[in-house]
Amino acid sequence: MKKFKAALLFSSLVLIGQLAIVAVAQTQVLNQAAFVFMVRAFPSFFMLVCTVLVFMLIAILLIVNLRSKRRSEQRRYSVTPLCLVASLGILLTYHYSLPNRLVEAEQVPGVKPGQLRLLAWNTGERVSEEDLLKQATILKPDIIAYPEESQTFSNGYDCPDGDIDKDLNDIDSHKIPNLCKLAKALNMRVFYVPKAAQSTLLIKKELGNYKIYNNNENLMAYAGFVAEAEQYDSRAPKIFLAHLQRPEFGIGTSWWQKHLKWAESFCNSGNVIALGDFNATLSNLKDGRLGRCRDVASLLGQQSAGTWPSFLPPSLGAAIDHVFVTDNYRPLYYAVLNVESGDSDHRPIFAILEDAGSS
Repeated sequence: MKKFKAALLFSSLVLIGQLAIVAVAQTQVLNQAAFVFMVRAFPSFFMLVCTVLVFMLIAILLIVNLRSKRRSEQRRYSVTPLCLVASLGILLTYHYSLPNRLVEAEQVPGVKPGQLRLLAWNTGERVSEEDLLKQATILKPDIIAYPEESQTFSNGYDCPDGDIDKDLNDIDSHKIPNLCKLAKALNMRVFYVPKAAQSTLLIKKELGNYKIYNNNENLMAYAGFVAEAEQYDSRAPKIFLAHLQRPEFGIGTSWWQKHLKWAESFCNSGNVIALGDFNATLSNLKDGRLGRCRDVASLLGQQSAGTWPSFLPPSLGAAIDHVFVTDNYRPLYYAVLNVESGDSDHRPIFAILEDAGSS
């Protein structure tokens, strides 16, 4: 009898835990605890863990049940599979309410005049430039954000003119940005900031001349950086490439919150597009916003499929890569892409915008 009560109590606690995870995942109140942060980011994954625990308990109880010779005990233990059914019901209901659709690059809508096409992908420096060029050639982005694609030089961001392979042989390669083949093929410029050496931004030359935002010297390491038009133009957005410090057990979310406040400061004025790896889901952000910027997927009425880690099904992963925009832009399209090339632990995201003032 004691074993039965203990098992029933444990099962009930697990079920309550699942419901608590659902409730926590729906809240949008920031918490210092890294564990709560992770639960908000991975609600479906933690619910799966709870269900596995129930499975293990049921298996143990069924073994005890089969060995029991008393019918009364067998009847008591037969109640425990109900806990398994309830647990599976909660998990499956929540699991299938989450987005799990990935889009092939070939399925993305084609180029249309007046639209702005954005690609963000934390490659982890594990994807070859050839594969990056292949994807970009299909997608034809105007802006590409690589939150983790390091540069190995300390000044300059223009790719050399002429033949890239020849120039790399004739010139000190440490002074030449990575991804020059990609940039020249797509008619883009490569941007980086030494203090954010893990991040690289590419911008189509047709968008005008851009420069590194002059306040980037105040940025914190690994937070990302901002590029702005060389000549003031109210229609030309500031482009914020984000790579916020991830929360970690033992450290908490303090560094992430500092980076977040810095990122929000850029969204509180002007015409801004912020994209990249924010190491947070919308549930981790207050009101699901980045200052005045709003998430493109949310504006389209979508829930983003999980972008990290890529080895998990998209419904179990966390959507920590985003595109945020101010009201100057109207979102037209958003997708998490299905890319098999390389070993990146992130999935790329793609968005299409248009000027909110256009008809």
